[in-house]
Amino acid sequence: MDFKTAIEHYQNGTATEEERLWVEEELDKFLLLEALVREDAPAGMPPEQEESADFQSIRRRLRKRSVLQIVTSVLLTLALLLGILRLGIPAAESLYWGPEDSSFGTEVSDLTILVDTYANLFCPDMAITSVSGTRTGFASYSLELEYIPAREYPDPAYGQGTLEKGRLSIPENFWPTVPKNRIHSYPLDKYNWAHTVDRLTQFPEYIRVGAFVSFAEDISMHALLTFREELTKDNGDKLLAQTAYYWTAIRCYEDTEENYHLPHCGLGTGGYVYAKEMNLSYPNFDGSRYPEDDYGYSVGSTTYTKQLETQFHSQLTFMRDMCRNGQGIGELEFYENALDYIDENGIQAYGCFIVCSPQSLLEIMEMENISGVFIEDFWLGI
Repeated sequence: MDFKTAIEHYQNGTATEEERLWVEEELDKFLLLEALVREDAPAGMPPEQEESADFQSIRRRLRKRSVLQIVTSVLLTLALLLGILRLGIPAAESLYWGPEDSSFGTEVSDLTILVDTYANLFCPDMAITSVSGTRTGFASYSLELEYIPAREYPDPAYGQGTLEKGRLSIPENFWPTVPKNRIHSYPLDKYNWAHTVDRLTQFPEYIRVGAFVSFAEDISMHALLTFREELTKDNGDKLLAQTAYYWTAIRCYEDTEENYHLPHCGLGTGGYVYAKEMNLSYPNFDGSRYPEDDYGYSVGSTTYTKQLETQFHSQLTFMRDMCRNGQGIGELEFYENALDYIDENGIQAYGCFIVCSPQSLLEIMEMENISGVFIEDFWLGI
């Protein structure tokens, strides 16, 4: 095969792949040499001869091929960049904990369950309703935390937080945790007791009072259920029927000066976050999803007593596990020590948080084993 024949085949479109590559390679060399000659041509050199029609046709085809190659390269580069943006970034972000991640097969996210559980353990006056995230950058989110405080029911309130590359940050002042002096394991002095009674006596009936109640001695979950039933049962005109029970303070460490800095920890009555699938990993974790025949409890129900104990243990265990994964709220050491303490000493209550009328609180103060009452807040009733 000679070059002239190959050129003819190239012009009439019958060239083989080998011929086409040979012709284009030689023409590329020619064009390069031509350009070099033009650059080095001396002044006054006679004008070039006019190119033949055939050669002009070949030149146009080569230019068209060059443009096509450039466009194809640009498109491939853009497609690669788009693929990185659409697949690469989400894949990289998936390496970090996100606000929609769900590891337990629940309808709500792990983050929502975490925030709700922390509030249930440490914040009597807070019922979490939802946690949502808005993406602000790579693996970065601003968080909105919706909750309902006891005094604002049913109107929600809001807090803010961030989730940066799997690291959760929520301001400390968002959490209405229990100040140390709200619950006492010793009797209040006569002056404070009389002062509290005097305040309650002056409140009108339409006032609602949020109060921490202290027990003179720690009580079991079974005894606690008896106390709760006495507070909330409907027995005619008794004012105690107006009482709402929110939270139980549970002994998680020795009551010593050395442990004074540790927070009050306990068990709430549940909020608005339902995650019954959690019960498969942490028994009775979601206390609002007990089996139908066990949901209503009676004073003699050992089943419900055991459920409360298991629920508290499971929620502490969940918080410990999340801290071990680098996704928790609070201190890992606290949860580990609390679990060790209740495993050794059992689950005992030493106080509670309730919302009731002033008259109801006066009656509660007359109950056996009540050593103190701290009025946290009061507001107009509905």
